[in-house]
Amino acid sequence: MKARKTGRTERRGVHAVALKLEDIGFAFREQHESDYGVDGQIELITEEIATGQLCAFQIKSGMSYFTEIVGNNVCYRPSKKHYEYWKNHSLPVIVCLYNTESKAAIWELVTEETVISTGKGYLLKIPLNSVIDEAHIKDLESVLTPVVSPELYYVSKDDDTSHGSAKRYSCSIVLNGASTKSEVEAIIRMATNEGIGRRYYRNDLTEARWGDTDAHVVWTYVFNSEMDKQNGNPVCRSCWIDECLEIESRPSWDGDCDIGNGISVKWNDDYKLMGKMSAKHTLTKEAYFKTALPMVQKLEDLTKSLKFAFTSYTKGEITESKFLEFSKLERKQVNELYTELDSIGVSPFECRDMDHKLECVAVSLDNFQIMYSDHGMENRSETNRKVLGTQYLELADEEMVDLKYELKKVR
Repeated sequence: MKARKTGRTERRGVHAVALKLEDIGFAFREQHESDYGVDGQIELITEEIATGQLCAFQIKSGMSYFTEIVGNNVCYRPSKKHYEYWKNHSLPVIVCLYNTESKAAIWELVTEETVISTGKGYLLKIPLNSVIDEAHIKDLESVLTPVVSPELYYVSKDDDTSHGSAKRYSCSIVLNGASTKSEVEAIIRMATNEGIGRRYYRNDLTEARWGDTDAHVVWTYVFNSEMDKQNGNPVCRSCWIDECLEIESRPSWDGDCDIGNGISVKWNDDYKLMGKMSAKHTLTKEAYFKTALPMVQKLEDLTKSLKFAFTSYTKGEITESKFLEFSKLERKQVNELYTELDSIGVSPFECRDMDHKLECVAVSLDNFQIMYSDHGMENRSETNRKVLGTQYLELADEEMVDLKYELKKVR
């Protein structure tokens, strides 16, 4: 079966325009997945460094697109669905016409100003002198996504979440003041690009596994403030996945907005609602202390009491059954206190570190009591209970020291 001539013409046009762009300092990345309306993305390269400044390209090739010329403009008439798609695209969109006879490529940016409604359809006038060549580089650069200053944001936290089959990073970003949507997207691209090249490892094991390898997965979480970060309320989150990563090693991801360079973003539609709910349930400092301080004292007393009884058991001074008998009330109180934590409310921002340590102590003690619950007694050996119980009590002891330190800072 013969290939369609129009298909071959379009392919030649895409390759020809890509070469022209690369000759004047732009990287062209063709979109191979089915995506009507955009053939690829370009990125400005300066001194062999990718700038993160992008634009989407739709390329139309062939003499049939040059039949309607008015003055110094070629008239291109996009369909409604294409125009709506381009208008709502996360990147600036350029329509490029390639003349297969003269080998010239002309272009125009799609905006609400450049696209005219004719009543029956749409019209985009593309200037014949708007050519892709070295003399017009600045014109092309002017429509790319903006360069954002590093002062617009800071990385609040980096996490290495790698495992044996993929090197992965998670990055929490806090904005310094108000930023536009396009600026946030540019920040995400910058942070993701940095994340791909990171060599931070959480331990020697992951460093030995991945060494000098670039990341396969990078997540970003963008917050308007540290308080939003503490409350887990991002403006958006994003994910980049190396296209060469095996399917079984890819994380599940529900991003719905492509912002270029293989990065997709999920905007938080409930951001304002979550912010209002958080503000509504955030306690004053005095209200928080009224509930939290008695809990601190109870946890300290329970830690000392359980540690005393458990040490007697591990030293062989009493049997496990005697330990269970002596600690029955304390273990019950630990579980009740752990459940009670959920009803405190949201701590004031100043007290978040203290509140986190309060929760850590409660979790460690609750993990300890789980070892000696009915489930723990049935499913774990005495040796296993003893080893894990020792670890949980030591951890609770360490975290109690940290809790007192954080309390001293805010009281």
